Amino acid sequence: MMFINNLRISKKLILSFTVLILAVVAVNVFVYTRLQTIELATVKQNHSAEVADLAASLEIFLLEQQNGVRGFAVEPSDTFLKRIDDARANTDQTIASLSDKVQLPEALAIIKKMAAEVTAYEADASQLIKELQDPATVEAARRSLAERGRLTAIRPLLAQFNEIEDRVGAERQLQKDEAFSVAYTTLLAGALIAAAISSLIALLLARTVAKPIQTMTDAMRSLAAGDKTITVPALHHKDEVGQMAQAVQVFKQAAIEKDRLEAEAERTRQAQEAERERLAGIERAKAEELQAFVHDIEGGFGRLADGDLTVRLDRPVAVEYETIRQQFNGSIGKLEDTVGSVVTSIGAIRTGLAEITV
Repeated sequence: MMFINNLRISKKLILSFTVLILAVVAVNVFVYTRLQTIELATVKQNHSAEVADLAASLEIFLLEQQNGVRGFAVEPSDTFLKRIDDARANTDQTIASLSDKVQLPEALAIIKKMAAEVTAYEADASQLIKELQDPATVEAARRSLAERGRLTAIRPLLAQFNEIEDRVGAERQLQKDEAFSVAYTTLLAGALIAAAISSLIALLLARTVAKPIQTMTDAMRSLAAGDKTITVPALHHKDEVGQMAQAVQVFKQAAIEKDRLEAEAERTRQAQEAERERLAGIERAKAEELQAFVHDIEGGFGRLADGDLTVRLDRPVAVEYETIRQQFNGSIGKLEDTVGSVVTSIGAIRTGLAEITV
């Protein structure tokens, strides 16, 4: 089966039809030989029929001679003489034809004996006719008709000859019937064999061509519908179906790669979106932190403007604002120390002035 699968579809078709044609040719050749046998048997049977007809004609011509002699004995006339001569000529011609046509040695031997007996019979019949024509011997010749001018010696030979030819004819008829029977049987067997081979070829083509193509079509439909889990059939085939399978496998791998790239692109897009969200969150947090820091600064400066030198930015701030917070708190601290020193100096001055006044 692997060998068949690896053949191209054109070669599979050629091989299938070649096997079918060879089977039909073989059957036809055998039937032709049987027909030749039938034809030969028919020729032989026709030959036997011709020989049988000649033997029957020979007997008829001999009877015409015998009846002509007896008719001449009753009523001497040239009509009977002519009938006897015609029958004698036909008898001689028939014996010659039998000698040419008969092939069996035993039948030929009988014909030779019969030819000798016919010659003797015709010689005796000629002598009898002469005696019937002679007034001196006519009465004696008529009385001798009971014993002379008869086919007594020829009839047994004819019977033997007919028996042999009947046997041969029966054998040839049997051969012909057997040939017909074999031909009919061969034709029937050939038809059955051709049908069996055709069914086998149809099954083989269905399994090696139609079924793989149908399976391949189903796989392509599934792949077109988006099912990439399919198993591509007939990948190991070396024929056109295998080539189709290789192409479908390439399409499947390309579709899988496309899905992988799309999934990877989606993951990248989601990661970029998440990164943008993260950065936007950081920016929002920074803005909120900046806004809160500015608010704290504004509040600090407000309290400072109100003379509150104890104001400090105590709330933790972002790292980038930490230096400003420390500088603000340091500056306010220094201002507070300076103002404290000024106040202390003023107090001392006031005390000194009071003492001077007193």
